[in-house]
Amino acid sequence: MPCSCESGGAFILLHSRKLKESNIMYDEVAIAKAIRERRLQLNYSQEYVAGELGLSQNAYSKLELGYTSITLFRFFAICLILKADTQELLKPCLPS
Repeated sequence: MPCSCESGGAFILLHSRKLKESNIMYDEVAIAKAIRERRLQLNYSQEYVAGELGLSQNAYSKLELGYTSITLFRFFAICLILKADTQELLKPCLPS
């Protein structure tokens, strides 16, 4: 399923602590790790992805380390930049 940015600007925070909702555990650190791994697969620099998002490299680094919460809108933007399916980056949080 392709990534879409048709969120209407709605923001949902995926907290760095595990949040149980409908039997799915959201672990922002695991998602951040998946984002980093995908970026490295593409040989993209943090500077490049940060620039595409309109962030500083330092702010993007904090996102990849799980220090900064990821909004749903920003998650979709990252999916587009990294040419990744949403399920691919959420895989660490999806039931097996």
